[in-house]
Amino acid sequence: MRRLLIIASLCLSLLGCSIGNADDELVSAGEVESIAKVVLPPGTVLLSAVEDGFQDWHLTAAARMAKSDLPAFLTDSGLGEPTAGLRSVHTKDRRHDSDSWDPDAVTSFSGIRSQLRDDAYRSVLIDTSSDTVVVVYLTAFTT
Repeated sequence: MRRLLIIASLCLSLLGCSIGNADDELVSAGEVESIAKVVLPPGTVLLSAVEDGFQDWHLTAAARMAKSDLPAFLTDSGLGEPTAGLRSVHTKDRRHDSDSWDPDAVTSFSGIRSQLRDDAYRSVLIDTSSDTVVVVYLTAFTT
């Protein structure tokens, strides 16, 4: 009987661990703006965007925009000035594979780290290798 209770307790514990885990969820450009508190310029192409979490949340997104739209994106999103060479976002920040998510492969970049509120943060990595477009890698998360 004792062995049965131990097995039942273990099964319930394992079941409880899986209940709280949310699957990755694809999100829209509007949801990226809402969650990360950013303003994407018109014409921005959302390459990928995923949110996951249960009580805490974690957003990763990649977007391509005209290089001429970058200053407005930074200002309208309250991000401030990026720091050249700051690798603020990494490939491992996304918890699943994606062809459009490889910020570690970027060789010319600048980055920003900021705090949204006491328990929420966002980081931006800007791929500056092209003369006409930028790819912005964004993470936003709570702790």
